[in-house]
Amino acid sequence: MKEWVLDEELALYIRGSIATALNVIAHQHPDRKEEITAFLSKLLEDTNDSTFAAFLIDELLSFKDPNFLSQVQRAFEDERIDTDVINEHIVDWLFNLPEK
Repeated sequence: MKEWVLDEELALYIRGSIATALNVIAHQHPDRKEEITAFLSKLLEDTNDSTFAAFLIDELLSFKDPNFLSQVQRAFEDERIDTDVINEHIVDWLFNLPEK
């Protein structure tokens, strides 16, 4: 799946769905969480697609890890995020959602 999510020739929403699948794997298999979150975090840093970056932020925030907040904030400051997809108010809301 990592190889597919890196394939920029795939449609944006397919890549976003693959990122979601990786997220689900990380949540269901804690032994893979660190590897997958590191991968998604690096992907956020490396992507030039602001909409895909917004999708990745949504995935990373599901882990409720405050370490990702500074990375997300930097991405907004650097204007690398499509704010029609996600904005800083939504980030705050998502991060503070109670666990189910």
